Amino acid sequence: MNLIYAPNPRVASSLAQRYELMPGDWKWIRDGRAFRDYPRADVYKAPHWDAHPHRAEIDAALEHARETRRLGMLTDAS
Repeated sequence: MNLIYAPNPRVASSLAQRYELMPGDWKWIRDGRAFRDYPRADVYKAPHWDAHPHRAEIDAALEHARETRRLGMLTDAS
Protein backbone atom coordinates (compact mmCIF):
# COMPACT_ATOMS: atom_id res chain seq x y z
CA MET A 1 0.00 0.00 0.00
CA ASN A 2 1.10 3.56 -0.70
CA LEU A 3 0.05 6.22 1.80
CA ILE A 4 -0.18 9.82 0.65
CA TYR A 5 0.32 12.60 3.19
CA ALA A 6 -1.58 15.49 1.63
CA PRO A 7 -3.79 18.29 2.98
CA ASN A 8 -6.91 16.81 1.35
CA PRO A 9 -8.04 13.86 -0.80
CA ARG A 10 -8.02 15.92 -4.02
CA VAL A 11 -4.31 16.70 -3.68
CA ALA A 12 -3.65 13.06 -2.77
CA SER A 13 -5.45 11.90 -5.91
CA SER A 14 -3.45 14.31 -8.05
CA LEU A 15 -0.18 13.01 -6.60
CA ALA A 16 -1.28 9.41 -7.12
CA GLN A 17 -1.93 10.13 -10.80
CA ARG A 18 1.47 11.82 -11.14
CA TYR A 19 3.20 8.71 -9.75
CA GLU A 20 0.90 6.45 -11.78
CA LEU A 21 -0.54 4.74 -8.71
CA MET A 22 -3.69 2.80 -9.50
CA PRO A 23 -6.89 3.16 -7.47
CA GLY A 24 -6.69 0.67 -4.63
CA ASP A 25 -2.90 0.92 -4.49
CA TRP A 26 -2.89 4.15 -2.49
CA LYS A 27 -4.72 5.75 0.39
CA TRP A 28 -4.91 9.31 1.69
CA ILE A 29 -3.66 9.57 5.27
CA ARG A 30 -6.67 10.86 7.23
CA ASP A 31 -5.16 10.38 10.68
CA GLY A 32 -2.42 8.56 12.55
CA ARG A 33 -4.25 5.23 12.35
CA ALA A 34 -3.12 4.71 8.76
CA PHE A 35 0.34 3.63 9.90
CA ARG A 36 -1.12 0.95 12.18
CA ASP A 37 -3.51 -0.23 9.46
CA TYR A 38 -0.80 -0.39 6.77
CA PRO A 39 2.55 -1.26 8.36
CA ARG A 40 5.59 -0.99 6.12
CA ALA A 41 3.65 1.12 3.61
CA ASP A 42 5.50 3.55 1.36
CA VAL A 43 4.66 7.17 2.21
CA TYR A 44 4.53 10.07 -0.23
CA LYS A 45 4.47 13.64 1.10
CA ALA A 46 2.50 15.81 -1.32
CA PRO A 47 3.01 19.55 -1.77
CA HIS A 48 1.57 21.44 1.22
CA TRP A 49 1.35 18.26 3.31
CA ASP A 50 2.00 20.45 6.35
CA ALA A 51 -1.49 22.01 5.94
CA HIS A 52 -3.19 18.71 6.88
CA PRO A 53 -5.81 19.32 9.60
CA HIS A 54 -4.50 16.37 11.68
CA ARG A 55 -0.82 17.11 11.17
CA ALA A 56 0.28 16.75 14.83
CA GLU A 57 -1.35 13.33 15.16
CA ILE A 58 0.03 12.12 11.83
CA ASP A 59 3.54 13.39 12.53
CA ALA A 60 3.59 11.58 15.89
CA ALA A 61 2.39 8.33 14.28
CA LEU A 62 4.89 8.72 11.43
CA GLU A 63 7.75 9.18 13.89
CA HIS A 64 6.61 6.16 15.91
CA ALA A 65 6.46 4.04 12.74
CA ARG A 66 9.94 5.22 11.81
CA GLU A 67 11.34 4.39 15.28
CA THR A 68 9.82 0.91 15.30
CA ARG A 69 11.00 0.27 11.73
CA ARG A 70 7.45 -0.22 10.53
CA LEU A 71 7.72 2.17 7.63
CA GLY A 72 8.56 1.66 3.99
CA MET A 73 10.12 4.24 1.72
CA LEU A 74 9.42 7.93 2.47
CA THR A 75 9.27 10.17 -0.61
CA ASP A 76 8.98 13.94 -0.26
CA ALA A 77 7.25 15.04 -3.46
CA SER A 78 6.85 18.61 -2.27
